[in-house]
Amino acid sequence: MIGAVPIVGTVGAEMFNRLIAPPLQKRQQEWMDDVATELRRLAATNRLRLEDLPNNPAFVDAVMTASQAAIRTSQREKRDALRNAVLRSALPGAPDIDIQQIFLGLIDRLSVNHLRVLQLFQNPTNWFGVARQSVNWQQFKVADDILHVAFPDLKVHHELGRQIWTELYAAGLVDIHTLVNPGEGDRVMKKRTTPYADQLLRFIESPFVG
Repeated sequence: MIGAVPIVGTVGAEMFNRLIAPPLQKRQQEWMDDVATELRRLAATNRLRLEDLPNNPAFVDAVMTASQAAIRTSQREKRDALRNAVLRSALPGAPDIDIQQIFLGLIDRLSVNHLRVLQLFQNPTNWFGVARQSVNWQQFKVADDILHVAFPDLKVHHELGRQIWTELYAAGLVDIHTLVNPGEGDRVMKKRTTPYADQLLRFIESPFVG
């Protein structure tokens, strides 16, 4: 995968080998070690047999696609999501191969903030409980308020939050096109993710949870 990166000219090759190749090789090694460790751990639970994996086309495809995406990112949460997707692709009941590849493409394209926002709006009440973040529910007048309390950085960078939501809606992952919906009252805390998003979030959740 690292060898597939195009290099033009001797000077470019020398610079690539000196500056770029070492961190990419480190990422690649860390990724392979992480996946291998977690596969062995999963096999120890008797939920899969390692010797069966080479004959599982969906798993092999998932490994290849996820590995390329993992090397392209420095974000730990994205790499964890990709690893979890690989593990789940090896288990019975995994989404079919086309859905897996679509989900892996989404993980590659979306940022960590996209994934965090999805997790928040899958169940806002539960999210704040898990985060042990005390909130006054009466302060939430529109869904945008929920986002800003959960992620203060997105309140500071307001346009970024709007862009993230627009992209999630375009991908069919949330069910309303804007977070600013006055007059919802108690419904402001309702679930906003679509069944498609719920399936994605399940796919990237650790198989050791639940």
